Amino acid sequence: IADEAHGTAVAGIIAATAVQGRLEQADFTGQGIADEAHGTAVAGIIAATAVQGRLEQADFTGQGIADEAHGTAVAGIIAATANNGAGVYGVAPETKILGLKACHPVEEGGLAARCRSSALVKALDYAVQQNVSVINMSLAGPPDALLARYVAQAIAKNILVVAGAGNGGPIAKPAFPAALPEVIAVTAIDPSLRLYRQANQGDYIDLAAPGVDIVTVQPSGDYPATSGTSWAAAHVSGIAALLKDLVPLYGGSEIASLLSAHTRDLGDAGRDRQFGNGLVDACRAAATATADAVACERVAGDER
Repeated sequence: IADEAHGTAVAGIIAATAVQGRLEQADFTGQGIADEAHGTAVAGIIAATAVQGRLEQADFTGQGIADEAHGTAVAGIIAATANNGAGVYGVAPETKILGLKACHPVEEGGLAARCRSSALVKALDYAVQQNVSVINMSLAGPPDALLARYVAQAIAKNILVVAGAGNGGPIAKPAFPAALPEVIAVTAIDPSLRLYRQANQGDYIDLAAPGVDIVTVQPSGDYPATSGTSWAAAHVSGIAALLKDLVPLYGGSEIASLLSAHTRDLGDAGRDRQFGNGLVDACRAAATATADAVACERVAGDER
């Protein structure tokens, strides 16, 4: 499986288990734990500022630990610590994260990366064994029967699987694992609610989320603005972790239904090939989950 630009998450796979814990990492790639664009877990600056007290690292490869960009960025979007006086904070800033490296960069410091199916399925299997609640797969590639089997096994355990829709452009073929049945495929939009110009389009798109000019953490300590469906998937995974915390009895299927039912319609009326069901509405989903214990302001143009 080859990752497109902005096509993966922390270690290829990031799994959220709930809140108020630590971040654990395991590398199944033979490349060492690193904050790789498209392929790693979390290290470097994120250990110091973004997931304070919630980071553990383990190298299953014998290749050592390195700091790289994409995994750090995704982990920051999902779970960077709030109110610590440093940079940004995540959607679910106390969420436990199990970061599993399953990809490695094409070139040092670059965004493009490659993943082996064998590494991805080992990471998926490990995540399932740890009884995680949400699996974020900000990666994209061609169909893969082995990967599909292990994703299906995770979903059969009522784990929510979220994936970036892909950054191949409007005429690209469907990206996997996002295009697999019951995976939540997330596309990216900008602050003006316009579709990210490099986003894949297709009937498999489920939700839209922020993914253009997103500011997040980097191992260097910088906070550049970058774009891609990886960031959009990370936002949805963070929202899912918050919903799981609000209603611990909810499994992946219940959270998926909440997310899909509470959106702001974008583009053509109803579900469409660009935005799916529309922009995810975290507050309305939380209000429904808590019988309106969470209060939300009405957004103009949102009638759903």
